[in-house]
Amino acid sequence: MWHLGRAIAFCFLLLCPCLLSAQPPSVPADLVVSLPTGTTSLDEIGLYQVSYRYDDGRSGTMPIGWSGFFTEDTGIACEPFGDQNGKKAFLLHPIWRGGTGDTDQTFWLRLPRAKRILLRFSIAMRQGFTGPHLSDGATFRLFINGQKKLDENKTDSTWTSYQFDLTPYAGQIVTLRFETDPGPKRDPSFDYALWGDREILVTGGPAPSPPTFHPDPASLLLRRTTFGSCSPTYTPQSRYRLQAEVTSHPKTLFDGWSLVLSPRADSHARLMPPIFVGFGATITFVTTDGQLVRSDSPQVRLLSLTQHTDPATHSVVRNAIYAVGDRKVRLQAVLSAPSGHAVRLDLRSPDPYIAAVDFGRLGPVAFVRRIVVPYLGTVDYFPQLGLYANTIGDFVLSHASSFDGTTAIYGPLTNGQRNALQETVYYALSNNLRDVLPTPPNPPSPYLKLMGQFVVLDVWGGRFTDNAAWLRELATYDLTHLLTIVHVWQHGGYDNQLPDTVPANADLGGDEGMKVWTHTAESLGERIALHENYVDFYPNAPSFTWNDVARDSQGNPQPAWKNIIQSYALAPTAILKYAKRITTLVQQHYAPNASYLDVHSSVPPWWHVDFQAGRPGAGEFHTVWEAYKALWQLFRQVHHGPVLGEGNQHWRWSGLLDGVEAQFGQGVPINGGEEAPLFVDFDLLKIHPLQCNHGMGYLERWLPQGYEGFWWQRVPPTKTLDQYRMEEIAYGHDGFIPSQLVRNLAYIWQEENLLWPITSRYSTALPQQIRYEVDGKLVATEQAIAAHSRFDRVFVAYNNGLRIYANARDSDWPLAVGRQRIVLPQYGWLVLGKDIIAWTARRQGVVADYLRTPNRIYVNARTDVAGPIPPLAVQPSVLSFQQTGPRAFRIAFAWQVGAPIPQGDLVFVHITQPGLEEHEGIVLQPDSGIATPPDRWPLGTVEGSPVAITLPADLKDGDYQIKLGIFSPQTGERLHLRGDDDGSSRIIVGTLHVADDGRVITLTKDTKTSAVPQALLEAHQNVKAVAISFGPVRTNGSLRLKRQKAGQWVLIPFPRDEAFDVTLVLSDIDPLWRQGVRITALNTAGAPIGRIPVQLRVHNGALQATFRVNTVPNAVAYLLVAAPSKP
Repeated sequence: MWHLGRAIAFCFLLLCPCLLSAQPPSVPADLVVSLPTGTTSLDEIGLYQVSYRYDDGRSGTMPIGWSGFFTEDTGIACEPFGDQNGKKAFLLHPIWRGGTGDTDQTFWLRLPRAKRILLRFSIAMRQGFTGPHLSDGATFRLFINGQKKLDENKTDSTWTSYQFDLTPYAGQIVTLRFETDPGPKRDPSFDYALWGDREILVTGGPAPSPPTFHPDPASLLLRRTTFGSCSPTYTPQSRYRLQAEVTSHPKTLFDGWSLVLSPRADSHARLMPPIFVGFGATITFVTTDGQLVRSDSPQVRLLSLTQHTDPATHSVVRNAIYAVGDRKVRLQAVLSAPSGHAVRLDLRSPDPYIAAVDFGRLGPVAFVRRIVVPYLGTVDYFPQLGLYANTIGDFVLSHASSFDGTTAIYGPLTNGQRNALQETVYYALSNNLRDVLPTPPNPPSPYLKLMGQFVVLDVWGGRFTDNAAWLRELATYDLTHLLTIVHVWQHGGYDNQLPDTVPANADLGGDEGMKVWTHTAESLGERIALHENYVDFYPNAPSFTWNDVARDSQGNPQPAWKNIIQSYALAPTAILKYAKRITTLVQQHYAPNASYLDVHSSVPPWWHVDFQAGRPGAGEFHTVWEAYKALWQLFRQVHHGPVLGEGNQHWRWSGLLDGVEAQFGQGVPINGGEEAPLFVDFDLLKIHPLQCNHGMGYLERWLPQGYEGFWWQRVPPTKTLDQYRMEEIAYGHDGFIPSQLVRNLAYIWQEENLLWPITSRYSTALPQQIRYEVDGKLVATEQAIAAHSRFDRVFVAYNNGLRIYANARDSDWPLAVGRQRIVLPQYGWLVLGKDIIAWTARRQGVVADYLRTPNRIYVNARTDVAGPIPPLAVQPSVLSFQQTGPRAFRIAFAWQVGAPIPQGDLVFVHITQPGLEEHEGIVLQPDSGIATPPDRWPLGTVEGSPVAITLPADLKDGDYQIKLGIFSPQTGERLHLRGDDDGSSRIIVGTLHVADDGRVITLTKDTKTSAVPQALLEAHQNVKAVAISFGPVRTNGSLRLKRQKAGQWVLIPFPRDEAFDVTLVLSDIDPLWRQGVRITALNTAGAPIGRIPVQLRVHNGALQATFRVNTVPNAVAYLLVAAPSKP
């Protein structure tokens, strides 16, 4: 609905003079924010001024409410910066481009009359970014009404907290200015200056007002807007209507466009002030001499502006001509009437002299909280209004080179010219979060149902025939719902000689070995995909030619991934040429029934745009979009099955392929898996209906340690693995076996038996209800956001009746299910459906697993589960240290030995330089001083002789770590020892301090231990082997019962190498077992090899059968049939 000619000072790119003033008055009335009673986070205030001052006197201001990271001209940053050590961090980075100086953020706050008002915050540097060659610290300052209250230089990442009493200012307007500068040395390098948990606590003031708008009933049956493409869907029965208001006498191209929400029953009711469309937006023009100037620069003038309405398209059309120096630039802006809860803006120019358009956002408003949305990014929430806002650039219709947030960038081609501007953007404003989320503009995957049947096995090594044998071994446990991704198989090895792959790597088994592997998978009813890559073009590839390398604006080859040698970006226009030939060969040689494309789905469409003038689509990321779309379609056709890929920025591509390893990276950072909220709305509403993703990302990209140390061997504790699985289920993903666990039978047994019966039920289902637990109640998403929920307990109901509960909170969540009480521990979950119940729950004080469907029962008492290998009871230390001269010292080591050491293993000593990546940081490898081989060491303390060490002449002053370990010379593998492990099975025993050009050498001993605490190692494990009653089954082991037909089931036990007891409540499993059951042991061929004694008894009115498994040699399964009726 349009409203024209309202007497409101609307604006779009140019704000009213009071907002744009370079020298704002001491108390600008338009920027004063009235604080409510309670706690207000300063990071959620939307009206503030960011300014900067160079040391040489230059200064400037940013648009009101500006938030950004490392501007091109000054390098300043002002934005929320995630969490650090339990506090919300806000980054205010000093100037570092074109000189240095301070960055300021100023608030004007009206304080209520209250009993007490406190300002609280902490300061710290970013963790991991201080020290030699990094930041030397930054200075933090606070000014209250111009008076300096804090002036502190900070050099470490430990939070220092402060509190200031603002009670004397109650009832007044107070000015707060937060300032950071590079410190006394004026070195801004890596000065990530963080303000933590900035908040004002008001007590004894007037009660705060409730939000103006309230969410609609939580119907998740959303409707597409008339705009289509990437525009957000909306709630069709919303109680509110979005209206656009346009001034009839605009002063600039974007002046006077705004949005309001009004009750559908009374569209004239004014509940809110208008919110400007494109607040803070700018256009960057190119002058005749190639300089870039913004639309708010004095060098830019508006020559003419016309406006008219177009009834046929329900839009307002404006045509403008700008003078940019001596150059004229024509622009047309078309604002379409609202559809749903969004408006559409189309901006076009026939003149190729525009370098960028920042479409801004909806604002300004007094309070803005940026809601982190996993897999998307952030969405604005206006808490006082109860509204959500988002600016969505349409990446399908864009002609830009790239997007950066809300900015469309048009880079120059190699001939210096730019493409003409053509952009579409949606501004969404709603009382419902779901109405402002973008929509992937793609059809759903044709393999949704199929993908729900599998757990993905992620294989990164091993000989092909060995991996085939492993699949056959897993099949003896009936673990065949597997889709294997083969990452390392190419003839040149991993990430080498790409895109050429065929023939298969000879060292790993060659073509014949690969055929054995793919045939084995298919014969077991599984799927198998081979890793390919059409992004990285390696100069050592047989197919390589510089003619097909993407170029940057200067004509240089664009570098891509570097592994062994540098690769370059394959031009998007050449991708299909190579893919058609190479992947067809892959299918002809090995006949895989699925496929995998690396990189493509993990990056945005503007990855490796080709700027080579004369090539089709040069300088437009739309060319990449179309090439990737065609590539996935080709792979589906060639390999007759689903296409999998890498996750991160996959939401845009969803549906064009069939699944990715769903790593974080948008909203939640990479390696943020353990801190990720169970905020599932975007994933379930927008991605899940289009493709079935698997896992939560590679373990090394989910765990906080990332790629530190020997990441490929890092297995977290059982409880952490439970968290990973709980997230899989809450987010609606398939199961996933990470590379670190592909040979961990306990994990595969658990993951497949639990996951695929669940995923097969939700892979094609749509979420019907999403609720979060707040103060004991399940509430809608919007209520949870308003209550500052941590999103640590979630309930999801699907349209097929499936219901899921997941608990990430560090306390139990008891749930009533019929007459049962199921207790979910932290990282526990519950799935209920018309034909399924499954859980990881606390039972008899022990965390256990259970799943039951009409034809399947799985129980796991968790006496054998996956977890890290505990360190060997052997620990090195420094026995003695003495400097003997310049650059020389003598050192002796001791070993506390509490366990035998494998035969043939040897000791190593590394002196390493922190931060040096090459050769594991090693700068010196001295002798250990112990001649006796470790496998002959006695238990107790083993002391070595002093070793004389001379430091190299070119070794600089600084700190160096001394690390010891034990390794196998045959395999190169290191033992996992006790002590301060650096992550690569090397124990840090001390830090060497070298000063005064080596004349002074001292040592600080390291006696810390990095071992996982025993309590965490044992958490979620049944260490006492308690027999758990699951209802129909009681055992202290694990088993799976599968129904063959009425009265006949097959039982597979786990583990197989230890005998344990099983008790079955017969009538609870099969009504034909009323008289008892006969049990026969089976071998791998399914042939009977012995009978199992069964003890029958009646307990609580039910017939029970007790027997012991794993007592018959070579038995892998047990056939259970009804005992014959007695005459």
